[in-house]
Amino acid sequence: MPDAQLLLDDVPELSGETAIELIDFLHALTTAIENQYFAQIHAAREQPVPDRDALFKTPPDAVDFDDPLPDF
Repeated sequence: MPDAQLLLDDVPELSGETAIELIDFLHALTTAIENQYFAQIHAAREQPVPDRDALFKTPPDAVDFDDPLPDF
């Protein structure tokens, strides 16, 4: 899912105390979501482990060091 861009064109003015309460609420909400879905988030971000043979397989476009040098 791509990151959604949040545009706030008409932002209401908040008092300092209300802004702090809003930030605290958003932090608590984010933490609760992260705690609830930690395993899914972790699995989705985990890189797949490459096949052992693929680690040591020479790619077809690899340069062979025994090839002659090109003329410049």
